[in-house]
Amino acid sequence: MHTPFCGTCQLAERMLLAVEAVMKMEYYHKLNASLFPDFMQQHQIESVPCLITFQDGQVKDKTYAFQSVQHMLAKTISE
Repeated sequence: MHTPFCGTCQLAERMLLAVEAVMKMEYYHKLNASLFPDFMQQHQIESVPCLITFQDGQVKDKTYAFQSVQHMLAKTISE
């Protein structure tokens, strides 16, 4: 989840693009929170950026702190 003018969201996106480059595959999809307020409310998204991990159609995890590329890579590999 992101918003277009959020600087932290832009930084998070660059980190996730770096993770995708390392993994050599498209792994993430982005959704503009401003355009999907019902989704935000339904999934109780507290702020952006937010990385939501789904498993079997249910929210498995929400990440709000994008600490580093290495942290996000480790998180991705462990899922």
